[in-house]
Amino acid sequence: MTFQDRLTKAFNAENKRRERDGEPRLTKTDVWKVAGKSSGAASHWFGGSNGMDMDTCIKVAPLLKIDPGYLFDGTKPSTKALPDEAPHYAIYQVSTDYQALTAVEKEIVLGFRHTDDRGRNMMLLVARQANEDFSKREGNS
Repeated sequence: MTFQDRLTKAFNAENKRRERDGEPRLTKTDVWKVAGKSSGAASHWFGGSNGMDMDTCIKVAPLLKIDPGYLFDGTKPSTKALPDEAPHYAIYQVSTDYQALTAVEKEIVLGFRHTDDRGRNMMLLVARQANEDFSKREGNS
């Protein structure tokens, strides 16, 4: 399944859920605004000429109620709508601001995306402490 297929399937599934629950329809404008990108980028995503990078998938996935990894590369879970409290839905919430994480911290978080929130937070704390310890050692050399 291509990125375009996964995005379209998730978009349509979320709109069906919203219709069933009496909520306003999701629009492509909602998607590109949440992503912090342009309408042209959304045209490329939905048209199939470009995919999203992982950072963008992490921003958009909660809107579509899917796992960012699924949106990015097709890994589990499927596009089935997920409850807000599902552990993999909260991956972007490991920190109050995912974008503020270092590249290493993001890699650790994504590596543990199928663990629960406590596990991800613990790994992030360990990584930050190790990074601080390393920085102190390097500064004193």
